[in-house]
Amino acid sequence: MSDYEQTSDIGLDLQKKADLIEKAKQINADTDSRTVKNLQKQWKRIGDSESQSLADIDLDNEFEALIDAYYAGLEQKSAVNQQAKEALIAEAKAVSTEDRFKQGTQKMEELMDSWKKAGFTKNKELDDKLWEEFRTVRKAFFDAKNEYYKKLKEQFSGAKKAKEEIIAKAEALLESEDIKKAGNEFKKLLAEWKTIGNAGRDVEQELWNKFNESRQAFFEKQNAYYEEVKSHYAENLNKKRQLISEAQEICYQEEYTKEQTARMKELQQEWKTIGFCGKEDEDKAWKNFRESMDKYFEGLRNKSNY
Repeated sequence: MSDYEQTSDIGLDLQKKADLIEKAKQINADTDSRTVKNLQKQWKRIGDSESQSLADIDLDNEFEALIDAYYAGLEQKSAVNQQAKEALIAEAKAVSTEDRFKQGTQKMEELMDSWKKAGFTKNKELDDKLWEEFRTVRKAFFDAKNEYYKKLKEQFSGAKKAKEEIIAKAEALLESEDIKKAGNEFKKLLAEWKTIGNAGRDVEQELWNKFNESRQAFFEKQNAYYEEVKSHYAENLNKKRQLISEAQEICYQEEYTKEQTARMKELQQEWKTIGFCGKEDEDKAWKNFRESMDKYFEGLRNKSNY
């Protein structure tokens, strides 16, 4: 080979190296490693001249520095990705300790999205290990979630059945004529209702509406009953006050005749037929009536002794 041809080849090799260096300048930590390896292969194929010029040596050093920078960046990126994945695992573990599954599920999905964006480390075995740890934590969370909702569904079913039984009892009580006893039973049913857990969002309000409908119907019946009782008490009290007034009038006259005595005895019999007028009024009315009776018959005894 002539000196001219050899010089031309060297010049061409230097140009090829310069071109590869320009390409090497474009690579970064996100560049596919296959692209970088391909550049290295192309560089090796060019080879070195028997006596390297300073320009050739400079190009070799520059290319090597660019490749070293790539792998250093790759190393750094790998470390960053590893730290990011370890942080995501820690967050996933923190979520797993909570029992707020709705919020936890959303958080787990967000962590999965972040995991997909985190990228790989330089070590496939390490990547696999990190993924298995993250996957295990996620699985434990969703297993716990499924178990929780399974138990919750069973609780809902049990609560629904228990509340349906209370509703049936409440509806039956509406037919009772013993208002006082039925009222006490309704109080017991309400207390029992409060001890039963929620039957689920889909049916809880409907169940309560049915039970409360029976309660309200009973309250209306109870109010009507006590209004009638109150009216009856007032009527009885009025009748007893008339008897008291007549007994007091006879006592005031102090005429202890056979007719007056017979009338006082009739008043006693009439009192017995009237009936109850309420505890407070009953006691007071009876006291007033009894005072008139005692006063009259005491006066009658005193007259007989003369």
